[in-house]
Amino acid sequence: MQITIYRIKNEKNRRAYVGLTEAKISKRWAVHRSYLNHGLHFSPDLQKDWNKYGPRTFTWKVLEVVKVSDKDEALAIESQWASLELNRYCRKSPPSEYKSRTR
Repeated sequence: MQITIYRIKNEKNRRAYVGLTEAKISKRWAVHRSYLNHGLHFSPDLQKDWNKYGPRTFTWKVLEVVKVSDKDEALAIESQWASLELNRYCRKSPPSEYKSRTR
């Protein structure tokens, strides 16, 4: 399967959210924006900063597109990218597209 690793970064305080998706990146980002705009994002701190600073403070970037053999490999690559961000947003729970795939 092919995955996309991406980052949503708050340019004001330099905090970053790193995620992955098998879906088209435009679709995944649309889901994030919808949750954020409706106050429903699964990362409480990201939601708080979105509300405080507004959407123009955030940049959206594809970090890597890679083929992986399974979900464990995908999550390991996501974790490697996330570890490069010193100031990260955390999730309350995995995004719905990965809930059924994570342990």
